[in-house]
Amino acid sequence: SDRVGRKRLLTIGAFWVAAVFMYNPFIGSVAGIIAMQLLYGVFSNAVYPLSFAMIADEAPDHAVATGISIAGGALWVAGGTVLIVLSPIIDMFGGWTDPTGYNILFVIMIAAMILLGIFTGVFGQETVKRGEVLVDDDAEAEPGAIADD
Repeated sequence: SDRVGRKRLLTIGAFWVAAVFMYNPFIGSVAGIIAMQLLYGVFSNAVYPLSFAMIADEAPDHAVATGISIAGGALWVAGGTVLIVLSPIIDMFGGWTDPTGYNILFVIMIAAMILLGIFTGVFGQETVKRGEVLVDDDAEAEPGAIADD
């Protein structure tokens, strides 16, 4: 994200997840499920570092830890809330043995990811300026040294 830009990666990632979820109805094997989870994991594991990097870029120096704590708490609460909401939806559409509820949830998640991608792409602000180098590949640090800014 230091080279490509955080906004661009978040936008691409949202569309990536939507595309992976579109694959769901065509999964016919355990290998397909594993492939879908691996492809989904490529972006889902980038959410925390991207979010925290964007907060660190935008927050005043004295408020970075607070911003990261609030974001971490919000992601934790959202994750728990989603689980509480998903179960009744699955039950409404046939229960745990009927794929209808799952497919409806995947359509909702696909729509949410597409909206996130559009919203981020159109309204998001890039926190890494074009040409700005945040990572110096040529710099070598002493083993165990702490970088100071």
